[in-house]
Amino acid sequence: MKVIVGKNCGFCFGVKRAIKCAEQLPGKGNYILGEIIHNERVNNSLKEKGLITIDSLDDDRLSKGDTLLIRTHGEPKSTFNKASEMELNVVDCTCPFVKDIQEKVSKYHSLGYTIAILGNENHPEIIGINGWCDNSAIIVSSFEDLSKIKAEKLCIVVQTTFSEKKFDEIIKKFDTSNIKTVDIFKTICYTTIERQKEAEIISKNCDAVIVLGGSNSNNTEKLFEICKKNCKNIFRVVDPLDFNYDLIKNFYKVGIVFGASTPYSQFQEVVQGMEKVTEEIITTETVVSEDLAKKDTVSEAVAKEEKKSFKSEMEAAFNNIKPSKDYRIGQIVSARISSANEAGLIHSAALL
Repeated sequence: MKVIVGKNCGFCFGVKRAIKCAEQLPGKGNYILGEIIHNERVNNSLKEKGLITIDSLDDDRLSKGDTLLIRTHGEPKSTFNKASEMELNVVDCTCPFVKDIQEKVSKYHSLGYTIAILGNENHPEIIGINGWCDNSAIIVSSFEDLSKIKAEKLCIVVQTTFSEKKFDEIIKKFDTSNIKTVDIFKTICYTTIERQKEAEIISKNCDAVIVLGGSNSNNTEKLFEICKKNCKNIFRVVDPLDFNYDLIKNFYKVGIVFGASTPYSQFQEVVQGMEKVTEEIITTETVVSEDLAKKDTVSEAVAKEEKKSFKSEMEAAFNNIKPSKDYRIGQIVSARISSANEAGLIHSAALL
């Protein structure tokens, strides 16, 4: 069996940064408004390390001097103001792309523009963005809704995980002739665009596709919608340990698509599950969209994700799941380390 996966799948830069910040919070009294990501295992792990999830700043457990972590979705301006009044230590992990939208709507709202946001009105990112223009934004999800807006000056932004294809279709049809001034910003996160293009390629070239991610993950749901248009054998998986791998054991080429809320460790679990039912070593192939690297912005995509100073997690994951002819994933071995250098450890091993 061959596994096809996108180069840009898994935790995005913003999520990686937020989780790292959460893991490094010292001492007690550490809180976060809402779940840090849509992944139960990751959230439980952080809970065990002392991070407490709350629903609002009215929570009785909050005290002066406590730390409040703002997740990647961001929060309304009022949340920051209230946290300051409560004398909380705020660690702002708002995604740079979301922060960019917040700044845009704040600026254009102050200039007298009507703000329109394309996205899911119930998503925390949209709620947060709306809070930077005094909750005055008109939130729409279709061309029909957008075309009903009457305004002299209009600023249009879009949720970072919105479908690029759908956005382009809506804007192409949108008639701006009756509006004096229109400023349109395509604020979809560049990694979201890359993932969606890769999902398109994978689903068109595989016999079956596993879409892995939290049940309430908006970006994973968008990937699922893309895949099901191109492949008839689509499996939506929340937890790899709960999936029945017999359902895919007879397919030759299987794609694995997963979004910003899914760690690479769960990708490895999927591959291990495949190996158990097929009783063969899985080979992997990485797909890269050819449309990438056309635009950066937002501080040049956060300085190319901090210059990617270390080997990508995807490469590391592939290295970890490629066993030699003598070993299989999950097998226990004993080893004697003979030397170590920058390339790694040199050892001799024996089967147990």
